[in-house]
Amino acid sequence: MAISNKTAIAAALALAATGGVATPTWAEVIALEEIVVSARKRDENLQDLPDSITVFSSQTIEDARITEIADFAELTPNLDVFGNFRPNLAFVSVRGLITPQVGEPPLAFVVDGVTVPNLEFINQGLHDIERIEVLRGPQGALYGKNAIGGAINIVTKQPSDETEGSLQATFAEGDDMRLAANISGALVEDAVYYRLSGFYRDSDGLIDDKFLNEGVDYIDQTVMQGMLRFQISDQTTLDLRGSYSDGDYGVGYYTVVTPETQEDFSIEPAHNVYPEDVNSLTAFSIKLEHDTDYGLWSVVAGYNKSDDDNFLDADFTPLPADPDNFFFPAAQRNVVEDEATSMEVRFVSPGDEKLRWLVGGFYQQRDRTSLFSFYDDLIGDQRREREDFTDADLLFAINDEQESEAWAAFGQLNYDLSDTLELTAALRYDEETRESFTPGDKALTFAEETFSELQPKFSLAWQATENLLTYVTYSHGFRSGGFNEFHPDIVRTFNEEISDTYEIGIKSEWFDGRMTLNAALFQVAQDDAQFTGFNPITFTLENLSVDEVEVRGFELELNARPTEGLSLTAGAGFVDNEINRFERDLSLEGNTMPFVPEVTLNAAISYEHQWGDGLTVVYRASANYKGETDYVLENIFPTDSYTFVDLSVKVGAQQWSATLFVDNATDEDAIGSISNFGLPYGIRFRNTPQQAGVQLRYNF
Repeated sequence: MAISNKTAIAAALALAATGGVATPTWAEVIALEEIVVSARKRDENLQDLPDSITVFSSQTIEDARITEIADFAELTPNLDVFGNFRPNLAFVSVRGLITPQVGEPPLAFVVDGVTVPNLEFINQGLHDIERIEVLRGPQGALYGKNAIGGAINIVTKQPSDETEGSLQATFAEGDDMRLAANISGALVEDAVYYRLSGFYRDSDGLIDDKFLNEGVDYIDQTVMQGMLRFQISDQTTLDLRGSYSDGDYGVGYYTVVTPETQEDFSIEPAHNVYPEDVNSLTAFSIKLEHDTDYGLWSVVAGYNKSDDDNFLDADFTPLPADPDNFFFPAAQRNVVEDEATSMEVRFVSPGDEKLRWLVGGFYQQRDRTSLFSFYDDLIGDQRREREDFTDADLLFAINDEQESEAWAAFGQLNYDLSDTLELTAALRYDEETRESFTPGDKALTFAEETFSELQPKFSLAWQATENLLTYVTYSHGFRSGGFNEFHPDIVRTFNEEISDTYEIGIKSEWFDGRMTLNAALFQVAQDDAQFTGFNPITFTLENLSVDEVEVRGFELELNARPTEGLSLTAGAGFVDNEINRFERDLSLEGNTMPFVPEVTLNAAISYEHQWGDGLTVVYRASANYKGETDYVLENIFPTDSYTFVDLSVKVGAQQWSATLFVDNATDEDAIGSISNFGLPYGIRFRNTPQQAGVQLRYNF
């Protein structure tokens, strides 16, 4: 039985207060650990950086059971992740800047120095991670095109000198089993190190299709990762990394709704075509670092390839053919292959000089092919599998191939004007040439365009007191334009997106380092803001641009350790955005962009204490509030606000732990996203229901 929000939150607070130990004063409490990040391509103290950054350490990742981007987005102000028809292709919104459904995300996603090319790699899962850094605000001056709203920097765990590892098993509702293992050590002492990890998940799912009578959010996934480090000399290291992921997933479990029925969750998914998404990812990278008296040389090269083939219902109902039905029986297949190679070279000066600087260059080549096929399903009211459809059922297909070549040059200067005043100036030039055509008909369908932009960033940071940093920042962002798949009734080219952001922020420490409080005010002016619209003529999606959008917002983050063993984190994000000009449809001026919550709030409380002889107990509760959100430009699908609560209790010793958890403890029914399906109809993607389970871990 679901429990109420108030009951769950009260239980979480009661758990955190348990322990029966004396409460020390602030002065007796151990200070928060210093957080070191590499957001500016060098190691620096988080509180010294004039940027809004949320950081998750390996311990937080373990305690909060963070395994995907949605998990840490719930703990980050103004970062939101929304469900999509495909589990590995979620929408991301940051500070009011959104992900077009068939476009690029508004942030760069970097894994161990390699910028991954598409959303597939963002949503594939996080395993064996040392640190996650979420940078908000345009980061194009260092991270390049598409970092118009921010960047996510992932640092995986590094190899160790001595042999060590862990085994982990999770069992939860929905016949959900997850197995994870890693091992690290030295192949040659002081010279060659390795790290291997693997992950397997098999789940029947928690969302049932009432026509198919089985779970449709099922997952069958295998992930393997490996790393070799060669310590060539005291100054030179060479890292080789590789990963492979293979999975079979439920896909497209939408329900058809109207503005009047969108919050009615008794309307369940009901499809007659069995959904299946077959996906694989391959990634390799090589990094060479050489330290000199003058600075650090780094060369990072990467290869990423994704293959996805999904088949699902196209009318999202089991209804048979009927002239009175708006929805006609159909099925769809989407095949997408994406392959990219990249290289970045940079030189970073020593970090202890009055003038600090870095320079670098970047190159990427990318090929992407997509095939959208639409099949007749005249039977309509009978269960059908992928193999039941043949070429005789094919109504139409849209085939598209896109190639791109991009390069960039960048640099940054940090200069201490005085002991308390730092000036940062960064500049990057990005240029990308894109081509698009239909294979077999290149002469008629060929399109080519070059998108380029200078992306400057300036910050002035003042260390007003030993514990208070204030800063002002201006940054210019850029997201490449591109091409929609060729069709006479689709706009072929969409424009590059430009943003100008102004930010004022503070970073402060209190109670001798036991608490940090950071805040920022920002304003963003967007030109040609990209979004994806539904074309009812072709029954396909196309990227379009809104001429002018203005965004204003605020965010606040608190991290505190008020008593020994008690930790608190909290965050608040507020975003107000408005469409100022939209020449394509003047009636939409004054509306808000889709996928932008007005308010997001998050809080987490954990309490750790000793219990018995050598046992440690950790109680943890976290809550996430998402305010009203709309999902279409017409603003006819405003949602309710939702609160999600996660609870866990971990008991462990030095080598083992057991965790009981309940995710979505209040069993909150919520809209994950809504897509336009020919207004006033929409197709609703719901959130994951309550799930309880146990996680067992052994370290060796």
